[in-house]
Amino acid sequence: MDKYISLFLFRFNINKVFLNNFYCIYMYLYKMKIIIFIALLFCSCTSTKILLNASSQNWTGGLKGSGSGTNYKFILIAPESEKGFSIEDICIDGKLYKGAIYQKTFSKGDTILVSSRKTKESCQQENVISYLLNNEKHQIEIDTIEQLPKLFYP
Repeated sequence: MDKYISLFLFRFNINKVFLNNFYCIYMYLYKMKIIIFIALLFCSCTSTKILLNASSQNWTGGLKGSGSGTNYKFILIAPESEKGFSIEDICIDGKLYKGAIYQKTFSKGDTILVSSRKTKESCQQENVISYLLNNEKHQIEIDTIEQLPKLFYP
């Protein structure tokens, strides 16, 4: 068998070093193709992070009996325009809040500010924003909430 390969190589003036180098390059490119395919597969499966910042700020009224509370604000990247995206509920430490988007109109990719209004209801989840995206309910987990300095109203 080796005799026929040698005859073939001699006949067509191809040496074994060239074939060995060609095979190494071919295998290298083949392996790189597989690695690039796997990398693209993983990149396409990651979800887009839409929550940029979450903050809370305690406040106190200056007059006796004026009250106190906590303001929660969230900065998001809109995954869709105002027609296909809305905030449902915000659940923080077992308390339910209603979310409100400041901007009346926005487009996909815009940065939007969401504030919250406390309700008298409680919820079972911890630190979650529920929203509707094209009439499908989704949730965002809030990893950390930045604590801002206390606000004193006059």
